[in-house]
Amino acid sequence: MNISQLSYSKHCILVHNNREYFINYRPIKNCIEILLSNSEILQHFIFKYENKKHQGEKSYAEQNSGNWWKYAEASIPSSACILSLILYSDATTTDTLGKSSLHPIYISLGNIPTWRRNKEDAKQLLGYFPILFAKNEKEKTSPEFKKLVRFAKFLECLDLFFDMLDIILAEDCRIKIFGSVTLKNINILRATNKFQNRPWFSNIAIAMDDAELFEYQSDNGTCYAQTLLITEVILPNKSPFHLALVQWYDFKSKKTPFVYDCPLLKLVEIYNFIEIEAIEEIVHIVPRFDTKDEYFVNKFIF
Repeated sequence: MNISQLSYSKHCILVHNNREYFINYRPIKNCIEILLSNSEILQHFIFKYENKKHQGEKSYAEQNSGNWWKYAEASIPSSACILSLILYSDATTTDTLGKSSLHPIYISLGNIPTWRRNKEDAKQLLGYFPILFAKNEKEKTSPEFKKLVRFAKFLECLDLFFDMLDIILAEDCRIKIFGSVTLKNINILRATNKFQNRPWFSNIAIAMDDAELFEYQSDNGTCYAQTLLITEVILPNKSPFHLALVQWYDFKSKKTPFVYDCPLLKLVEIYNFIEIEAIEEIVHIVPRFDTKDEYFVNKFIF
């Protein structure tokens, strides 16, 4: 696909710091028509609901086995069929349009079996989401900017979390967002712009397995992050997921990772959902005076 030759429309979705952020998109109808014109895809196209079971239990392996498909199919004429649209983004970036840093948005069809949908020609590039920029480090750590970022990153990180668990469908997914929760050690985890009239985004320590560690130095196997959002995700036939959207800290310097026996950190542009049960404790992280993007983990208070 020659992306530079595709025709896109633009729509302003946000103005921040006198800068306009646009979503670039193609007509969704055009994308669907291209997918449906692929004869190989049509050979495997799913049209009707199937009550699939595995070892006596209902299976949700494909979209047409979900209850939503069943109910939608019952509400339309027998001569009509369901067309299931799947929209998703990923963590890649591109500078194709106007040399801007953007996230691609793709469209595929739930009528295409999963094994076939994983092939490159079973999706179409629908458009691009903008990436938010802060004018300086002070704004990047401000509550207002964090509020914008946490919702911009929410679906992207949730999709990655589901991928790690091999969850193909999120049918009938329910999401609850909380300002705070109590951890198993009785500490209170917070992620809110308004706690006693001020923002409070808890900093946390996570004890991680070696296989889970990022490619940076750890504090004896402990990594640090700031909580941006607390949520409960409920899927049918699964226990609820209690998750925190976090932004990670890394060591400011590999040569001098500790100053005054405290980890010296910086915030990095890495975001993930983690399970709240993985949080070891709430930690006190403070900015280093008269410096840019440097933080101490205060190990001298309890």
